Amino acid sequence: MNKTTEQKERFIDRWLNKYTKLMTAIPEFSHRRRWSILGFFAALTVALSFGLGNLKVDQTFDTWLDAGDSSLLDYHRFRYFFGSDEYVLIMFKPAGKEVFEAETLKKVKALEDELNKKRIEKDSPLGRITRIRTIVSADFLESKNDTLKNRKFIGLTIPDNKLLAEIKKVAFAQRDFPGSFFSKNSEFGAIMILTDYGARIQKSKEPQKAAGSADDFDFSENKAAKKDRNKVPKMESADPTDYMAFNAELEKVLKAHNWANPTVGEPSSQVMDYLIGGGPWVASFFMNIMMTQMGMIMGLALLLILVTLAIAFRSLSAMLWPTLIIALSVVWTLGLIGLADVTMTMMINIVVILNLTVGISSSVHIISGYKYFNVTLDKRPALTKAYEKSGISIMLATLTTLAGMLSLIVVPIVPIRNFAVAASCGILFAYIGTIFLLPALLGIWAPGASRDKATGEKVQGVFERQIQRFIGFIMASTQARPKFIIALFSVIMILSLTGYPRVIVDTNFLESVKPGYGFKETFETLDKHFGGTTNVEIVINTGKNDGLKDVQLLNAMDQLAERAKKERPDFVTKTTSLVNAVKDAHKNLMGRGAVKAGTESPFYSIPADNQKLKQVLLLYDSADPESRKLFADDDWEKGRITLQVVNKSSFEYVEFLSQVEGWLKEYLEPLKKGNADFSYYATGGIPIMMRLTGFLTQSQISSFGLALVVITIIMFLIYGTIRFGIIAMLPNIFPILVTVGVTGWAKIPLDSDTLLVLPIAIGIAVDDTIHFLTHYRGELHAGHDRLDAIKTTLREVGQAMIFTSVILSVGFLIFLPSVYVPFRNFGMLSAIAISSALFADLFFLPALLTVFGKTKKVIGAHS
Repeated sequence: MNKTTEQKERFIDRWLNKYTKLMTAIPEFSHRRRWSILGFFAALTVALSFGLGNLKVDQTFDTWLDAGDSSLLDYHRFRYFFGSDEYVLIMFKPAGKEVFEAETLKKVKALEDELNKKRIEKDSPLGRITRIRTIVSADFLESKNDTLKNRKFIGLTIPDNKLLAEIKKVAFAQRDFPGSFFSKNSEFGAIMILTDYGARIQKSKEPQKAAGSADDFDFSENKAAKKDRNKVPKMESADPTDYMAFNAELEKVLKAHNWANPTVGEPSSQVMDYLIGGGPWVASFFMNIMMTQMGMIMGLALLLILVTLAIAFRSLSAMLWPTLIIALSVVWTLGLIGLADVTMTMMINIVVILNLTVGISSSVHIISGYKYFNVTLDKRPALTKAYEKSGISIMLATLTTLAGMLSLIVVPIVPIRNFAVAASCGILFAYIGTIFLLPALLGIWAPGASRDKATGEKVQGVFERQIQRFIGFIMASTQARPKFIIALFSVIMILSLTGYPRVIVDTNFLESVKPGYGFKETFETLDKHFGGTTNVEIVINTGKNDGLKDVQLLNAMDQLAERAKKERPDFVTKTTSLVNAVKDAHKNLMGRGAVKAGTESPFYSIPADNQKLKQVLLLYDSADPESRKLFADDDWEKGRITLQVVNKSSFEYVEFLSQVEGWLKEYLEPLKKGNADFSYYATGGIPIMMRLTGFLTQSQISSFGLALVVITIIMFLIYGTIRFGIIAMLPNIFPILVTVGVTGWAKIPLDSDTLLVLPIAIGIAVDDTIHFLTHYRGELHAGHDRLDAIKTTLREVGQAMIFTSVILSVGFLIFLPSVYVPFRNFGMLSAIAISSALFADLFFLPALLTVFGKTKKVIGAHS
């Protein structure tokens, strides 16, 4: 070994020895200054508590992507010109036979009138509504004297059933009515409520600058501003509570009209049954259901932690003080988040659970050590001994856990980075509480030692004795048959590897909520009868005024839309663009033709030349300017094609979007010739979500690799030799292989939430290994031989390892009742990782040390 390496090792060794001395002095210091310490932490708690009222939770796309992300800026551009793509779809089933009955349509009109009245009331939650579309108020073009007129399809007065039978024929003859306002068998109807969520410009002195965007979109009437290719307005991000208030008011109105939603347990109505879906409703659903359930889960987690501590230590103070420390660390963390004005997502729930379960580990190690040494020592010497023995390992375990958490900062997703920092702060706060606050609290009230009833002498508690018997079994097994144990764990790792080819990285919106809440059933029904509630938006920028008034362009848009419907009917249910409006207007101007259902007018087409097209568009814009704004801007420079699609998994969406990109290049790329300013792109909820999924998948794997490398380096530096480093890492690779293998064999998809398990698990799993090896190296340094060192280590730290792993596993299993399936999978996989890590540290690691841990010189050991 060269001189430089030895110097580095001596430096680390000196640093560890100094830290051990510091840990030995802390209990006495904290005991003497306990009231000052308690006063400091009380003041800290009060100060940080002021931030709790400023906590913000937001699930919108604006939160998930950096403000300068090109795809987010594209989405803002789309919303600026064409309005929000967030809408609510209400599918209703009349008490009668079908939609086209007078009584049914009267009830639809009454509801629509009420909603229109509510949306213009001051401070109404329904003020977000921009338009309501039903078969009663659907836009209907008709020609008269060579001009076009737009009217409501049915209008103010609902006719009798006889006339409605004729109106029904006309409705079915309209190409865009079936599947939009009523089902193809007219058994179900639909109400589409358009909103302005995400489409309001945020009031700001300076427009947000795009990061490298190349699209020439103007957002000002100022000519100079039009030339600035990167000016983008900062669009308002909706407050999640707005969604909740909106949905609550909407459901209130529906209930007042005696409409019932059977999926939420309401009895079937004699008036109208309905299902509801769409972006605002989904946001409200998750906020209502999950926040309610997460409150219950947090309470249950605390309860189970208290029960576990009670079973383990049979002492009220041993239950109270660790629980107080983690509760305070949660308050400090959440308060700091609020004071820092950081917006969180629903992942804040995982932050709290990690804080509760991981944060308590350090306190449990100290109290377990204190209880162990208190059998032979008085209280204060026992506490000092516990900090001397566990101080270094607690620090190193916290360091490696932080390395696992902070590896997530490489993920280019804002909420993941915020989660990593917040979770790390929580764990660091719990560590600080354990080092400084716990000894002060134990100085006031410490657990007493168990005593033998007959002799009165101090002995271990009943549960502790049972744990020690189990540890005795482990010692006998690992030293009698170490090679068999190594072979057994190796076989399990190989079997786990066979599950890797079966692993699926996929996010499925419909599968995110467990059955019984009407979520999946609602969206499958909406997909079946009305073609879904999600869109892919294609934005076309011609780069010049009146650029959309071009037959070649409209024919290309038409061909693209028809290609999408023809080749991917499993995805695309309907397409909407300026082409639909042009064909409808042209049909009316040239002669309606056949109106019988199943037939189509020969004039339902794009005019043959640009001059005729301009005339049609002029008349159409005069007749229905509000509808025109949905398809083209005021300068006729920018247009959109909406592909309405059904809900699918991210894996399927990726393939579909790749096809869309191919169609765009095939039909729109040729139009760039002679027009350098012509551009196009796909945006909307689905492309944004797929971009997020791609980022998450790649980055989570990268962050796991980074965590593994950083932790491995820490292990090599601390334990000094490559052999020890490898021995230290093998028990930590084992739980990762097992966990990922289980996901493959159990067909659990790795989505954005469950992928968090890998970097977090490696950071947590290594904790017990550090506790074990730190004690083991200390025993070697004290002069014990290898086998005695293993035995002593198992007796002293094995008990705490079991306690903390049980608490961690139980804490994560709290997620099992969650409505949100990815959280449930996250909890289950985390529990599998932690429990398998425990078995690896109790059996695999001692067996490895028994066979391969022979060393002539103790390197990097500390007393």
